[in-house]
Amino acid sequence: MTSRNQLQLIDSTLAKRSLVEFVRQAWPILERKKIEWNWHLDLICEYLEQVSAGAISRLVINCPPRFMKSLLVSVFWPVWTWTTHPETRWLFASYAKSLALKHSRDRRKLLLSDWYSSTFPGVRLSGDDNTQAAFSNTAEGAMRATSVGGSVTGFGADTIVIDDLINPAQADSEAERTTGLRWYDESLSTRHNDKKNGRTVIVEQRTHLEDPTGHVVAQGGWVHLSLPAEFQRHTVFVFPRSGRQVVCEEGDVLWPKREDKPQLEAAKQRLGSYAYSSQYLQEPVPRGGALFREEWLHRTYREPPAHFDKLIISLDTAFKTGESANYSAAVVIGLLAEPDGTHEPGYYVLRAWHDRLPFNQLKRFVVALAAEFNPDEVLVEDAASGQSLLQELHANTNLPIKGVKPDGDKYTRAASVTPAIEGGGFFLPEGAPWSNAYLAEMTAFPGAAHDDFVDATVQALTYLRASPEPNILKFYRDLAERQPTGRLAAHGCGSTIPAAELERYRQEAGFCYGCGTNLLKKSAILKDARGQLCKECRDQGLE
Repeated sequence: MTSRNQLQLIDSTLAKRSLVEFVRQAWPILERKKIEWNWHLDLICEYLEQVSAGAISRLVINCPPRFMKSLLVSVFWPVWTWTTHPETRWLFASYAKSLALKHSRDRRKLLLSDWYSSTFPGVRLSGDDNTQAAFSNTAEGAMRATSVGGSVTGFGADTIVIDDLINPAQADSEAERTTGLRWYDESLSTRHNDKKNGRTVIVEQRTHLEDPTGHVVAQGGWVHLSLPAEFQRHTVFVFPRSGRQVVCEEGDVLWPKREDKPQLEAAKQRLGSYAYSSQYLQEPVPRGGALFREEWLHRTYREPPAHFDKLIISLDTAFKTGESANYSAAVVIGLLAEPDGTHEPGYYVLRAWHDRLPFNQLKRFVVALAAEFNPDEVLVEDAASGQSLLQELHANTNLPIKGVKPDGDKYTRAASVTPAIEGGGFFLPEGAPWSNAYLAEMTAFPGAAHDDFVDATVQALTYLRASPEPNILKFYRDLAERQPTGRLAAHGCGSTIPAAELERYRQEAGFCYGCGTNLLKKSAILKDARGQLCKECRDQGLE
């Protein structure tokens, strides 16, 4: 074997093993400029390799425009897969025929290149089925491109790739979104040859709360990779194959060589905050803003406190299981009233979950969740569907169930807990798999398609902020417990309490941040990250 043949064999072997290596070798065929690389491309490649390996069957990738997502996902990846699995059949869809054909021509150009033919001689296109939009190979593999509204009848696929199903310029049109999503639901999604193991990858920049990403992620069962142009919070990416980790801090830029901060600021000025938040930050929000602001929800923890003053599970229930039905949701939140040496006081979200479950499965889930976290209370809304769950759990479990009567409309209830979140005492776990979905819904309320996480969180915070025992009762109870007889004996009714002892209790009780009065003899105290508020100030709207 000649040295040239040996090198070609090495190139072929490396390219088959690694999508990254394949892209580097194939790049000059499609692009004249030298390839520029960034860590997020390695990450995308590993996720795509997991799809090819069968470890992931449903994948959503969100990435800013012009960050190489389409070239990787719609062009290089499928052609790379044919180097080891030429028998696979692919269906590609975009919002416009011209875009779909562009990607198809690029795939075909790679397959017909001298480099590909010599490096992977086992892959050959068929002569009788070889057009710009559709072609097959001699191993029965096929690739077909279409666009929204196009016919897919008669073609089955092992892998479906959806690249920008909604035109960003028309994303605000409900009619356009409905047309695209209905075509996906009723036509494209039905074309898997193997309904159980068929693979679907959606790649797009976010354009709207109800874009394809919002549509499918809400259904559950999708792996979601979101890559913002600049990071709004501490974020840890774990690569799914190599285990490599990349840590991004608030203010970091995803690809500085492609778009640095001045360029991103120019894009923000050009697009406006709404479009920029969607397309560049991958966090669409309702026009007009949201109740819970992004900067209120950026604080995270690595390990939770070892002990909480109060730990609750809060449930928002629904029993219908159709795709248009509401979710049942649960949040587990612990209240840390004082610093413990390593953690600040505040509300720690330990788990957030939602799904559509029938009643019996939902009951079993609640029991299992309570067994895992051992809560002080399990809160269930005492209205509508929650009443059935309340009755069932009361009758057949020993869980600390508490029915909660909702007070006021949904928005008013949510607005009443904003001080607890805005004050900086609301913490989320680093890298939790549910955090993206949770944050997206919280920061989109009241304009989100679903608000089950919001309802469960508001119910929890409303309950945790209400003081279960007035300070004056705690004062006398503590004194009584310290007497041998269990009575107040020498301390009597309070007039003979030593001044130093009384002052200590006054300081422990604290002061209202609304009116400044001491809270020893106040009742119905509300607590949040700013301190404590007496009932009178709360009633006067001083929150």
